[in-house]
Amino acid sequence: MLHFLQIEDLWQPYVELFSLTLKKLVMLKEMDKDLNSVVIAVKLQGSKRILRSNEIVLPASGLVETELQLTFSLQYPHFLKRDANKLQIMLQRRKRYKNRTILGYK
Repeated sequence: MLHFLQIEDLWQPYVELFSLTLKKLVMLKEMDKDLNSVVIAVKLQGSKRILRSNEIVLPASGLVETELQLTFSLQYPHFLKRDANKLQIMLQRRKRYKNRTILGYK
């Protein structure tokens, strides 16, 4: 069932808000030795918008078990159902350019 609002004779779907809180990051597999930090990225499958956390510094051992206090909030149209509502949670490394971080790009 679809819910619509009538605003000035335009029909628009309700916008829903989805919140996700991550409290702990555990990496059970050792990462590459050259990987010293990661970023957690969250997106809905049908959306182009990606939300990213700040960098999380990894210890030299490569194994991680750290407490987090991350909250992501995503808005999505109410009519998205079934397969379009898949949430992707990704670990990404920061893109580097000749050992320098590119400003504005994670």
